[in-house]
Amino acid sequence: MSLVYLYAVTPPAAAGWLQANDVRGIGGQRVRAIGVAKVVGAVSDVPESEFDQEPLDRNVADSAWLAPHAAAHQDVNASLLDGIGAVLPLAFGTIFRGEEGVRRVLGEREDELAVALSAVTGRVEWVCTLDRDLKIAAAYRARSRASAAVAGTGEGRSYLLRRKAEVESIEEQRALDREAREELRDALAAVADEVTDEPLIEGGPAARFTVLLRRDAEDGLRRAAMRYAARWSERGYEPRLGGPWPPYRYGARVSALRE
Repeated sequence: MSLVYLYAVTPPAAAGWLQANDVRGIGGQRVRAIGVAKVVGAVSDVPESEFDQEPLDRNVADSAWLAPHAAAHQDVNASLLDGIGAVLPLAFGTIFRGEEGVRRVLGEREDELAVALSAVTGRVEWVCTLDRDLKIAAAYRARSRASAAVAGTGEGRSYLLRRKAEVESIEEQRALDREAREELRDALAAVADEVTDEPLIEGGPAARFTVLLRRDAEDGLRRAAMRYAARWSERGYEPRLGGPWPPYRYGARVSALRE
């Protein structure tokens, strides 16, 4: 028995576009449209044996199963973005028992979904990661710091002075990181509709931002990153852009669509 897999919410124009274009989703199934007046859902059939709740909960923990299915999910959203210019991607594994369930949920939340969709029409998502070379940053801080001779005698005093220098070095690096993050965020905000700070992990990049912007602003984003790099590369900081992608982060703000 088949279930209905919902990839994304799209404008009504997607119905005709999907009919005219052979877009394939999970398991090679053709993607079709189920719609109401203001929005359309892009769907395909998936097997109950893999996508009913119990097997799905088990399968998503299996990376060998998840990887190709998640890639198919992303490929459908990328095709919709390129073909229609607007897509509200949904979370992987949004499943319905039949087409009527999709149509009912879309109808119940039609106005909310139409507003969310209008906010991403003609827009894409980029990720900007701020990589940092601590050796270059340390050399920059050493050049910037006023050199001062440290006087003193005795092993105990030398140890205290070394510890003080270590603490000051850590604080200097943190201050430089903050300045680098703030300036990059300002540079991105100048060209983007929205900039979101992403969580960081210890030992990872100095910053990571998700950017929502108009397609005609993508060149401006690249130029902003280049200008930033020209100023900050000597300090050990390099921005790295990834995209364009469908606006997954914005789509994640839409609460789960369920039967």
